Parts: sequence; structure tokens; C-alpha cells
Amino acid sequence: MPDRPVDRPASSWLVAGVFAVLYIATCARVVQGGDSPEFLTVAAAGGVAHPSGYPLFSLLARALILVVPFGSAAWKVSVLSALLAAATLGVLHRAVLRLTDDGVAALLAAAALGCSVLFWRWSVVPEVLSGSTLTVALVVLAAARIALGDEGPRAGGFLGLAFATGIAHHHTAILMAPLLVWAGVAAWPRPWTPAGVAATCAATIGGALAGLLPYLTFMIPGGAWRWGDTESFSGLVHHFLRADYGTFATGQEDRGIAWWVQPRLYVEGIGRQLLGLPALLGLAGFGVAIAKAEDGRRRGFALALLASWLVAGPLFVSRFDLPAEGYYRVVVERFHSFPTTIYCVAVGFGAAWFVKLKFWSRPALPMVVLVANLVLAGLLAGPQASMRGSTVLDDFLRNTLGALEPNAVLFTRGDSFNFGCVYAQEVLDLRRDVACIYGPMVGHDWYRERLLERHPDLTLLLDGSPMQLPELITANAETRPVYLSSRIPLLDPEVAGVIPPTWPAAGTLLRAASPGERPPLPKAVEAALLEDWEGFVLNSRLADAAELDESLESTAWDHYAQVWIVLASGFEVMDDPAGAARCRDRARELSPWLLQAPAARP
Repeated sequence: MPDRPVDRPASSWLVAGVFAVLYIATCARVVQGGDSPEFLTVAAAGGVAHPSGYPLFSLLARALILVVPFGSAAWKVSVLSALLAAATLGVLHRAVLRLTDDGVAALLAAAALGCSVLFWRWSVVPEVLSGSTLTVALVVLAAARIALGDEGPRAGGFLGLAFATGIAHHHTAILMAPLLVWAGVAAWPRPWTPAGVAATCAATIGGALAGLLPYLTFMIPGGAWRWGDTESFSGLVHHFLRADYGTFATGQEDRGIAWWVQPRLYVEGIGRQLLGLPALLGLAGFGVAIAKAEDGRRRGFALALLASWLVAGPLFVSRFDLPAEGYYRVVVERFHSFPTTIYCVAVGFGAAWFVKLKFWSRPALPMVVLVANLVLAGLLAGPQASMRGSTVLDDFLRNTLGALEPNAVLFTRGDSFNFGCVYAQEVLDLRRDVACIYGPMVGHDWYRERLLERHPDLTLLLDGSPMQLPELITANAETRPVYLSSRIPLLDPEVAGVIPPTWPAAGTLLRAASPGERPPLPKAVEAALLEDWEGFVLNSRLADAAELDESLESTAWDHYAQVWIVLASGFEVMDDPAGAARCRDRARELSPWLLQAPAARP
């Protein structure tokens, strides 16, 4: 690391600008899977997202929707993700440039991350993840300034503000704790005096409190979707601490998978994402930064950076007790970009060392190798990461809601389906007559109040206690046409034997019989399904089944396929093997992986 770091902010702005253009050009136009529908609903129609709430992202998204006069809400929030990702790369470039005084190293560090398929893909959808990587870059920049000699209240204030705005965006910022603690102490002015230490600590705390101010907006009433009761201070603290999930829990059930499975996947993923030399230069970079540090302050920075990467990467992902393939692989890989942003700082250190090796006969040769690596990575990443034409979930929501009877009750399964229905009704204004219910949430008072405000005739309580899913289905089938996700009996087998008879209907769902109603024969069900399918719109379909399996939108295709699997069982009961084979062929075409592992996804 140099004694006198350069200060060329224009080059960092240029890096951010180039990637902003690339990312915006490949942004999603419509809602995507996962948490995207909920974030879009809060951004477009107001309210509070699931814990921890993500207030800073919600405020920025809401502002962009109100200010930009063109484009869909989904596209605008995708653009916000793109801008935050581009800012991450600009700040990362600036931090590495200051630490190494090497423009090539800074460019490689930023572009290696920017050309990662994983980083790119999560930077062009309506999600909070690119904002969490910006937190990494800002904390690294604040700590880098301290490593280079900045100290006192100004340094502490910037550090506290960078960290707390990250917390207000996504709680994964806490994983930067080793670097944060080191920088917080290193910012104390030398020689240490009580007054100097107190002033720096006060500035750090003040910056942190300022960064948390967006949380106060949760106490403002209103909004189309509000998770929990955040209008009281106790409710706000409950939400901030993620108490509904368990503050320190990852929200995953015990699946008996070895702790090392996900860390191994992450380490292997670095090689895939940072194509070629950057993956190796990161490993070298940590060693170079520690071994060749010119003073204790810079060595402390390098050690704290390595510790933060280990905490945010291998250690954190080891808490996800999930399989390493298919849908669940994507669930965990969403969090890989956070530690990889830290890793790319080390890539910069490694690149600065690499270009100065005496091995090279010509000084320009290593730069040519690195630039060629970046160009190749960018050319490969762009087509793979683009979400511009992905409409799987949007098609599914429109097809499903559009096929329902008037005033139906729909029991959903999974985040994409549940929040997708909220988004479709509150933002797209589709089928507000349908009561969409996510059974596990009926136990929350605030959720029942929301449902009853819109649909006062629903039955949600039995003797004053919240009903369980089987009771909910049975009770409401007496007064309304009831449909449920075709995945519910498969993934909740205890439900199947205690609800009214069901049969495939509305193209993607199961219809529950009302009292005294008899299910139709399989051939009549098949004819009705085919009629529903004639009205469906399918604008997006990935040709590669393996690639589709590893996406959050794969559950939509599961719903399309599952009704045909259920119908195949009906034909088998009627001793009609030809009909069963016909239905299974349709299911296999829609979701090839579902017949292989029917309970693989929620």
C-alpha cells in the first residue's frame, strides 16, 4: 500500500457510469421471484416490508417511482438496484485505488465483481441485495481512509454513517463487524487522549444514529401492505430485531445437511463468478496485503478485512441448512455477492502485486492479460445475467388470478406466490375480489385484520383462536369458491386427509369441493384445464431446464406442472393408464425436475 494514495475520483465515477449503463440496459421489466413482489408493493403503494423492513431501500424505491414519469414500477425499482450496484463498483474502485495507487488493480477489482454473473443478475431485479454490497464498499472505503492515516471525529462519523445506512438497508451489514471494530478503534486520534477518544466515539455513534433514521418512517401509518405493527416504538423495535423470525435465525428448518456444504459451494462459486485470474489473485491479495504491509495500521486493516470476509462468507453461509442444488442453491447464492465484494478488495491487492512481478518480460504484458480476462468475463456475463425478458412470475400471476371464479378464496404457498398476489392486487389492480390467504400468517393479529378489512365475510377464527390451514380451507369452502396452491397437499401432507376433496382447476390450482359437491371425472377436469390453458399467456420461458431449475421463478413452473401430476393420479384411480401418461408427459414438459424430486422446493 502506498504512502501517498492517489485521489482520482473521476475514474471511479467513470467505472460506475459504464456499469450503470450496462445494468440498466439489462434490467427486469416486470416482477421477479423471491421477495421482489413485496418490495415492489411497498415501493409503489407504501407500507412496511417483512423484518427487518429495509427502510432505506423502500424510501429510495418510493422516491424513484414518484419522480420518474415513465416505465413500470418493476422497471424503476430494478433501475434503483442497478444504480446501487454501479455505485458499489465505483466506491470499490475508489477504495482500491487509494489503497494501492494502481489504476489497473482498481479497475480489475471493480470489473471482476461487476462482470460476475451472480452480482450482475441480482443487480438488475427489484431486490435489496445490491444495496447491501454498497454497504460493504462504503465501510471498506471508510476503513481504508483510516488505514491511510485519517482519524478523529470526521473519520469516525463517516464510518458510523456508512455502517448504519447499511443496517437500514439490509442487516447483513453486521457481518462487517471485524473491519468495523478495527476501524472504530483505529480512528481514535494519536496520541490517545480522553477528549480525542470521546469526540471520535461520539461522532461514530452520531453517524450511526443518523444512518438509522429511515427506520422512523415505519411509524407513519398507511400503505397497501404493512408487515406487523410498527406504529408503536415497541413494535418498531420488534420489527428491527426480526423477532418474528428469531433475531439470529436464518429462517431455515433443520434438514440434516452438513454445515460445510454451503461454505464449499461459496468457495467453488468464487472460481465460477470471478472468471479466470481474479479468483486466484484474491487469495494472493490477502497474503500480500498482510505480509507486505508497511505499518501496523495497514496490517490491521488487511487482517480485519480477511476476518470480515470469513465471517460474511464461509461462516455465514454455513448457517443455511439447505441443499446445494436447484432452487435452494439460488436461495443461498443471493448472499454470496456480499462477501465477494470484500473478496474483490483483495483481488485489487493481488493485481497490484501481479503486474509488478519480475517474471514479465514487458511491463504492459500483465495489463493486457488482465484486461483480456475482464473483456471475456463481461462478454460471457451479459447475456447470462440479463433479466430484461424474464416474465415467468408475471405471466403466472396474471394467468392464475385471471382464471379464478369471482370472489374466490385462494390459499397460496411460498413467498413468490403469496407476495406476488399482494403485488398483483395492490399495484397492478388485478382481481381485488379474490381473497388471497397465506395460511402460516393467519396466526398474526395484524394479518387477520388486513384480510378482514378487505373481505369481512372470511372465517379465520375458531373459538377465538386462529384456524390452522385445514380448518381455514374447510370453513371458507362453505361460503366461497376455494382454490389452493397445487403444492400444498404435496408439501403439507397432513392437510390432504382433512380438507374437502380437491381436483385440478383454473390451470394451476386445486379446487376444493363445497359441502355436498362431487368432484368431476378426470376427463372433464382435463378438458377444463386445456380450456384454461388456451387463455394463458406465456411470454417467457428459459430453454435450458437446468438453468430454470436454479431460479426463484422455477416454483411457478412447478405449479403449472403439479396440476397435471395430480390429474395423472386421478386417471390411475380410474384405471386409465393412457390418460395418466398423457398428463405426466405434459407435467414433464413444463417442469422436468419436479417428477424427479417433487418435494425439492417450497
